[in-house]
Amino acid sequence: MSEKDPAERPKGVSFEGRMKISWLMNAATHPTDSIERSQRNCRLLQALLVAQDPHHDPVDTSADLLRIEAKVDLLLDMVSRLLQQMAPDTVESEVEIWLEGMCWSVEGGGDFAVNQQLMLQLYLDAHLTQPLELAAVVTGVEQQNRCCLVEVRFNDLGEQVSDLLGKFIFRQHRRLVAKQRADKRKERNKSPD
Repeated sequence: MSEKDPAERPKGVSFEGRMKISWLMNAATHPTDSIERSQRNCRLLQALLVAQDPHHDPVDTSADLLRIEAKVDLLLDMVSRLLQQMAPDTVESEVEIWLEGMCWSVEGGGDFAVNQQLMLQLYLDAHLTQPLELAAVVTGVEQQNRCCLVEVRFNDLGEQVSDLLGKFIFRQHRRLVAKQRADKRKERNKSPD
């Protein structure tokens, strides 16, 4: 990247995953846009956290409720597909995200410059068409073969979005660690001693 190797930068808890991402270069925002974006981001992160909560499943569900839920799921899927067709061009990339920023690679390079303002749209869940919208500034750009590794720092997250994003990142990190431990146990149980 710029001055330091990205692996040397202190990031805290982070997680990596393959996600869709899009961006607008040199995007200036109006204060009312920031408030509305923050509210949308809060609703999205709260919904993701509730949906992924293993203790959220109700024990006693009736058949009527299950039918209604299936119909709502179908409608949401149909609307999501329509919205995906209208969505701006997205790139699927390996993304590493932490509370203060993120990095991703862009095939073929890009016109990124350090200190450049971006408006990111990050699709945290492949099943949802609503992206997390984050204002960011480019902190590093590194050419690697035919790819460009871009690192950004988030701007003006706000306290509530920051808290929810921190919880989401921690939960994803914790799941990854649990999966790695389970894979190691499975591997040890497979190999003869």
